[in-house]
Amino acid sequence: MAIYDRILRSLDSIYNEPFETMKRLSEKFSLSWYPSSGKCFQDLLAWRRIRPFDFPEPDLMIHTDCWNNISFERRDIIHKDKNTTVTITRKSQHLIDENYVFYSVQSPYAHFERRQRPELTLLEVQVESKQIGTFTKPVLFFHFENYNWFQQFVLQGGLKLSHMFKVREGCGFGGNSKSISSMYGLLGYMGCKYLLADQEIHFDPAMANNLTSQVNLNRFIYRGHFMRQREMRQQNRQHFDFPPFKIDTIDRFSKLSGYKTFIHAIKLLGHDANPDWRNRVLATISNGSAWHKPEWGPAF
Repeated sequence: MAIYDRILRSLDSIYNEPFETMKRLSEKFSLSWYPSSGKCFQDLLAWRRIRPFDFPEPDLMIHTDCWNNISFERRDIIHKDKNTTVTITRKSQHLIDENYVFYSVQSPYAHFERRQRPELTLLEVQVESKQIGTFTKPVLFFHFENYNWFQQFVLQGGLKLSHMFKVREGCGFGGNSKSISSMYGLLGYMGCKYLLADQEIHFDPAMANNLTSQVNLNRFIYRGHFMRQREMRQQNRQHFDFPPFKIDTIDRFSKLSGYKTFIHAIKLLGHDANPDWRNRVLATISNGSAWHKPEWGPAF
């Protein structure tokens, strides 16, 4: 059975078991997250291209974006140039019951109207490339604001993501008000092993600290606002363990966003790690760029 069909069958339970369904998928497949993806699928090409570096290619791509005008149709040609054509070959739309997930697009995070209901679209994407050949990949497109999705499915639901792809967030005029770089200190917690990212960082210490706050039963802190209380059909953790980690810059990748982009490997450290490890993570990612801040200290 093709991987798309296996994922499609698994999504039968997504409506009223969103966290459990995604955790079961993560047990079968390696997952890559592309926040603020829009209708861009360059992560499929990027992870395929870096295989000569012995990086395992993720099995399933997860894209998040809350731009309300995003939609997909079968046989849509998403991108075409002299070297590459990207086409939607299959799609399936799915709703999630708001009794089981808190769905929000708040103005401090993004300048978009939320959809009527939380929704995701399963896509089969075909890439035809003169450089690396023709292949297909499944993509789970969540029509969610980045932090809303991250807090619900990763922090609340315990989803593990082995890869992260971060470029072109839209923090200028793209409608994104809160850079996803504020969650970089949680890459170890979410199980990330490989980060492909540009050097743009807009780090918000208050946001980062809120993300590492305790979670109490039936409520979740979301940037100082309590999410509505509801009984979740899952085991809720009383606190999180945020393991320290270091990142090793492996190589520079081609420009994917107009900025320098690098491939990093993430390695967990012991709990006796230098207390400035998070600052050194930020320093390593932004090293040599206009976004680097002297107070972060040296890179790893």
